[in-house]
Amino acid sequence: MAHSEPIIAILGPTASGKSEVAQKVALKLKGEVVSADSMQIYRHMNIGTAKLSPAERIVPHHLIDILDPGEPFSAQLFQQLSRKAFEDIRNRNNVAILCGGTGLYVQAALEDMRFPKGEQIHNPVREKYELIDRTLNSKNNVLTVSYLCENAGVSRSGFYSWKKRKNISTQKWLCI
Repeated sequence: MAHSEPIIAILGPTASGKSEVAQKVALKLKGEVVSADSMQIYRHMNIGTAKLSPAERIVPHHLIDILDPGEPFSAQLFQQLSRKAFEDIRNRNNVAILCGGTGLYVQAALEDMRFPKGEQIHNPVREKYELIDRTLNSKNNVLTVSYLCENAGVSRSGFYSWKKRKNISTQKWLCI
């Protein structure tokens, strides 16, 4: 990924002092902090994350407390949001400071990382699997997974793999 202005990255393990250093650098350079922490994106997850409270944030911070626990998120979405934050920060003539310890997020933000099609937030294949699952759960009669998968244009094995990853039982269905 080509950046018109450099991005400062302050990286390391939890509670190693990154946030304090990032804020000091931001104050000196007219910067804003973009969090690269997979847990700090979630509201209410303050214990064990070393997340600065809003009162402790003396410079603008981005990508902190943006989701409720349980909401899906991915490195691909982090890539999109972090790059948008970098662009917005540059448009304000400020310096972007990436601060965190989630290596995959850092890599997604700074490198030319391309993500394969797969289990993302808005994935058409996953949405078909969910529709099959809802259809099976809403019927009193026994439906075959084969019939539903065939009509949805997805494989039966793919459907079962998805259900296994989601830890959903298939015991009440007749499978042929």
